[in-house]
Amino acid sequence: MFIVNPYDRFISVMMLTKKSFRIGLYICDQLEEQRVKDILLGYELVNLLVFNLREESINNLDKTILSNSLDLCILDVKLGINTIEKLQYTLLKVSESKLVLYTDPENVDLLPKFMELCSKGFILQGVHETELLFAISAILNEGIFISPLLADRFFQIYLHKRQILRNFSPKELLVVNGLIEGFSYKQIAEQNQISINTVRDYVKKIYRKLNIQSKGQLLYKLHMP
Repeated sequence: MFIVNPYDRFISVMMLTKKSFRIGLYICDQLEEQRVKDILLGYELVNLLVFNLREESINNLDKTILSNSLDLCILDVKLGINTIEKLQYTLLKVSESKLVLYTDPENVDLLPKFMELCSKGFILQGVHETELLFAISAILNEGIFISPLLADRFFQIYLHKRQILRNFSPKELLVVNGLIEGFSYKQIAEQNQISINTVRDYVKKIYRKLNIQSKGQLLYKLHMP
């Protein structure tokens, strides 16, 4: 992880001038997207081209990425994991292309799933220009970046979740993990070779231990330290 300090802006700009880069930008909030675009173009780096992907329909994004041979795509997590997964497959077809996700603290629990898609970075919504420039220059130069506030939030949730899960037996954990993954009682039963009634009994025990009454409350309790 790279930690930003006030002296990194000059270094970042110098790193970005070494080569011509083509960056695709898709941030759902139009004003925030324009702000990020202004930062990237604010240093008159003639070798830095920024493509506004939000002007394209979602179904055409993969074609735009391929046709423009983008080096890096900054995608809003609000696009959804299915769309981002599809676009990542497209990016893998482009030599040395990289994926960066633009997110907020509320979606930090999705980071592990997005990490599996080979994302090279996570940038926090409202990012300061110094951090943005440093993140992009680091990633384009074969690094990995996670905004420090996102990393801090991620570990808070991880430690909180681990503390709660200590209260469960190994078999109860299997059911909890199934619920977290969104599986039905039938799917959990089949995966663990137990009956649906046994799954229901475990769910009741789990809810009783946490003093909750629904799956929604379970997910909230695990992800809200």
